[in-house]
Amino acid sequence: MSTSTISEGSRPVQAGRDPRGGRPSPVSRARLASWAQRLGAFVVVLALWTWFAKTRGANADFPTPLEAVDKLLQLVRTATYWRAVGETTYTAVLGFLIAALVGIPVGMLLGMSRRAQRSTQFLVDFGRTIPVIAILPLAILVLHIGRTMAVFLVFFGAIWPLLIQATYAVAQITPQARQVVRAFHLSRIERIRFVYAPSMMPFLTTGLRIAASISLLMAVTAEFLGRAPGLGVVMRDSADIDPHATFAYMFTAGVLGMLLNVALVALQKRVLWWHPSQRGKAR
Repeated sequence: MSTSTISEGSRPVQAGRDPRGGRPSPVSRARLASWAQRLGAFVVVLALWTWFAKTRGANADFPTPLEAVDKLLQLVRTATYWRAVGETTYTAVLGFLIAALVGIPVGMLLGMSRRAQRSTQFLVDFGRTIPVIAILPLAILVLHIGRTMAVFLVFFGAIWPLLIQATYAVAQITPQARQVVRAFHLSRIERIRFVYAPSMMPFLTTGLRIAASISLLMAVTAEFLGRAPGLGVVMRDSADIDPHATFAYMFTAGVLGMLLNVALVALQKRVLWWHPSQRGKAR
């Protein structure tokens, strides 16, 4: 809790406290209640996990939470673990960046022309409904097993939310803003900087968060099914030998996804500090 103070009359009042007394403010109580609910849900999940591991999952060597954490602490001391984490992170980030470099500019071009948007709508709708798993055999046949195949699958899965969000972001720019562009004879760079970018950012940040989650998911999937190097392949190899290690790798993939989401949320708050959706969260 912040220790900064604000002056109320002649008496300093600590931020987060009710100025009429020493009790926590309604905002502080709401935050405490929110954290208590999250902690309660976490405890319930751990309890159910422990119960299942010691009953129905005992015959399958299903680990308890403590056993999974203990195995994770053993794995983090090995080079194999960090090599797998690095491989997965590199594949997901590379595929995500390529999807962003392709999807956002193409989406902007489609959004600027209503005719282009209508003529390509069927192709976009058809492409984004194709499950990435369905093209895995084709990717292996053409690109063979390896990082290139995994990066392609990440790219194919991540490009659609970026393309669609960029298209609708440009298409929703108001006619008044377009008239201002024509009236001031702005250059293409000035249009993007002062008109298109501010209007697009709320849409694009949402697309980036969705695409980033898909990128990590597709990277692990490509590694698990296509045997590309990374967390997926070590998870698959350990499934029959050491189920405890499998859960440790699964937990690692979940932590990576959580850290990625936290980083993108922080970036969204920093970029959209001026947007009404972020002003209330800054407190």
